[in-house]
Amino acid sequence: MGAEGDVLLNAMLKIPGLKFRAVCDIWTEYNLKKAVNLLKKYKHNVNAYEDYQEMLAKEKDLDAVIIATPDFWHA
Repeated sequence: MGAEGDVLLNAMLKIPGLKFRAVCDIWTEYNLKKAVNLLKKYKHNVNAYEDYQEMLAKEKDLDAVIIATPDFWHA
């Protein structure tokens, strides 16, 4: 939920009918809290995770996963 995630999240919040169920970020004190608080403002009740493997194990009914990484990690 750094800069890339922030851009994607704000763009996706404009998609009608899209519901967020979970967010994951290793930086819990800033990025994860920021994502959860923003989604709560838009009435999304999300579970927060620091470990993506835990999230995928517990969230069995996901239709999609968005992975937002900095440009230098894309390769």
